[in-house]
Amino acid sequence: MLQMITLHPVASNVVNLYESFEHKGQTCLAFEILDRDLIQLLGDRQYKPLSLNEIPPIAQQLLTAFVALKGISVIHADLKLDNVMLINQENQPFRVKLIDFGLALHNSEVTTGLTVQALGYRAAEVILGLPFTEAIGMCGVGCVLAELFLTCYLFGTGYEYQKMMNIVDVLGQPDEHVLNAGIYTDKFFKANWH
Repeated sequence: MLQMITLHPVASNVVNLYESFEHKGQTCLAFEILDRDLIQLLGDRQYKPLSLNEIPPIAQQLLTAFVALKGISVIHADLKLDNVMLINQENQPFRVKLIDFGLALHNSEVTTGLTVQALGYRAAEVILGLPFTEAIGMCGVGCVLAELFLTCYLFGTGYEYQKMMNIVDVLGQPDEHVLNAGIYTDKFFKANWH
């Protein structure tokens, strides 16, 4: 997947793959050196939330990365705090890059019911078993930004059922046509014809 991603690493905020090679039957990847991930940043700050001035630059860079990926029909499918790395926090505060394309897939590879994304960042359409696109990354971005501000998961991480309950509590129940289209909807909702 990384060899398919031919994006400008600076303009797209995506990690730069320098080369890949085989060594003793293993594929090795050489990336640019980055500083630390966002979980480490929070740990360095004793899990004190980022301020409202510190979050927008991260948001803008993540959105730029996802727009670039959408342009080549790639779904990252694994956005979480440890897959966003600071370039150099001392010299370029809050300059980040998106990393870890191990679960990334092309739009054409999506099948209905495919489970992707870590549970704490999983989009409702994935949970319900709906067809999805790279737009699921926006749920991940929202969850990452909320976690930086709240220092906890926005919708929890326990079980999918609990996560869906939390999504409904915060955002409301999905529309009926959405629920009817989901192949896993009956795990979370019961039809009430009245």
